Amino acid sequence: MWPDHESERDLLGVQHLVCSAVDIVNSDNLLPATIGIFGDWGSGKSSVIQMIERDLKSQGDVILLSFNGWLFEGYDDAKTALMETIIDEISSQKTLGNRAKVLAVNLIRKVNWFRAVGSAVKYGAATIAGGPVGLSAVAGIDAVALAKKAGEKIEDLKPEDVSALLEDEKKHTLRKGIREFRENFESFLNEAKIKKLVVVIDDLDRCLPDTIIETLEAIKLFLFVPGSAFIIGADERLVRFAVRSRFPELPGDRTDVGRDYLEKLIQYMIRVPSMSKTDTENYIALLFSLPHLSDSDLEKVCEWALGPKSIQEGRSFGLSSASEVLEEVPEPLKEELALAERISPILADVMNGNPRQCKRFLNTLMMRLKMAASREVEIQQRVLAKLMILEYLRPETFKKLAGWQISQNGVPPQIVCLEDALAQPGIGKEAEKKDAERNAGTTPKSNADKIKMDTELGVLFAEDWFKEWLTLEPKLAGIDLRPYFYFSRDSLSTLSYTAKRLSSVAREILLKILSPSEAVREGALKLGEDVSPVDASSIFEELAEKAKHSEDHSKEESPLLMIVEWTGVRHELLGELLTFLPSFPAQALPPQIILKLEGTCKAAGRQELYERYIEQVIASDSESSIAKVAIARRKRKKG
Repeated sequence: MWPDHESERDLLGVQHLVCSAVDIVNSDNLLPATIGIFGDWGSGKSSVIQMIERDLKSQGDVILLSFNGWLFEGYDDAKTALMETIIDEISSQKTLGNRAKVLAVNLIRKVNWFRAVGSAVKYGAATIAGGPVGLSAVAGIDAVALAKKAGEKIEDLKPEDVSALLEDEKKHTLRKGIREFRENFESFLNEAKIKKLVVVIDDLDRCLPDTIIETLEAIKLFLFVPGSAFIIGADERLVRFAVRSRFPELPGDRTDVGRDYLEKLIQYMIRVPSMSKTDTENYIALLFSLPHLSDSDLEKVCEWALGPKSIQEGRSFGLSSASEVLEEVPEPLKEELALAERISPILADVMNGNPRQCKRFLNTLMMRLKMAASREVEIQQRVLAKLMILEYLRPETFKKLAGWQISQNGVPPQIVCLEDALAQPGIGKEAEKKDAERNAGTTPKSNADKIKMDTELGVLFAEDWFKEWLTLEPKLAGIDLRPYFYFSRDSLSTLSYTAKRLSSVAREILLKILSPSEAVREGALKLGEDVSPVDASSIFEELAEKAKHSEDHSKEESPLLMIVEWTGVRHELLGELLTFLPSFPAQALPPQIILKLEGTCKAAGRQELYERYIEQVIASDSESSIAKVAIARRKRKKG
């Protein structure tokens, strides 16, 4: 198994990003600088940051301070928390002279002043209750002087006037205070003989919007002095969202506001890209190689997989290339590289180029193998991997397979039927339709006929992705699947929550899909056309979970109706939809779902699947509202 955290070892081929950031820090003419290391959750940005820190630590003239964004969460004022922490950290790392100590103390006092000014404005109306002592204690502001400015005695001040009065005083003194603080901070670094200060703040995107904005503003307003560099690790889209949330009153398009604000605060943006198909295949192969190779051999393998020739030729590291690079390939590695070659192309297509998702999938695979070994149950690695791919991407179909194997002592004949039919040529949409009409009312003579006449099997076999999954080695016919489902019974749907996580784009789409506004829902569906397969599957699964726990399916924004709409823009999920819908009793389904499903199947070019489904609905409960609508639609079509 592999640790699920950042690493200084480059298995992703991101050293060029590391070099870019280090070059900026080492270029005195570019300082002060703010550098953004941007990437989606799990993209490897924290590993990039750790590699940057590693390279900078080797330079003797750099003071490196590293923080997690969460450190400043929960403070009333994240700005002052960051400023105070940086001063404290420098003081603890350096032996300060008297002058530097005096400056440090003075800076801390100013930090406290800024904190108090913020509190005065925030709680100004309440502090009047404490009289002159209570008011003047806040921020060191002379309450009597303020009262004179207002032309009133302190005891005559009205509570509703206090906040405005303090706000005026704050504006008057804050600009001067910021300028003085920055000058003192620069003098402090010079007196402490710090040639270069690098502050790293990772995971900033996990903070609340106010904390994100205050942290960035503290850097730009107070700490941005010559010889300093700030490296920020975050999901760029979440930071933009924080800006839009924090300043909803700003004019202009909300997307533009977030982008413009971010560009003013971050000078150099280094984006960690998603892995390509070849990158993913190499990453998985390198993960499997880690536990079996010495550092020197692993270095050779990484150089082969990540070197310029691999970039130019798009080559992937595998069993044959391992034999070229290594004097001897360990037997366990041979088996695992063979597995990697089989599953990597599929994972590359569905993992959205996300290293963490790949690693979590593989860790779940290895955990289940070890669980089986601890119970002295023999299971095949390749069979488990194949089933997990179905579990990850088609959870409803995976549950259907689980039900089959439970009722058939672990060896479901449906799998035999599907695999046998797949080997027969000429099973296409038109052939299926003609044969179904010809065989109507007859007894099936072959497995292919069974599929054409069985609604459940026909829906699965109609999906190209499922047929591609069936072709993966090994074949499952004749294999007792009970032990495999035994060690996945704790998840039969939790793998999606442990191995997958919605990207920021997918999360935003999901929220909008469930909006009461039809225009917002339509906009979200339009965006859904461009998301990755794994995000599309994840959104489907989230909607399915919400639909299971929803009592009212009749509203247009209900999860159940929206899952049909979602499948309308992601046709590859039609098989999942038609596997999922029968889990609801016919009486619970709203009548309008028939019209939506008809449109979805027509748009996908799979009208025959719609016909099969309504036959199934009518057969299950002909008196239900949905069945009556289905019967009416069928009569209208024939008429």
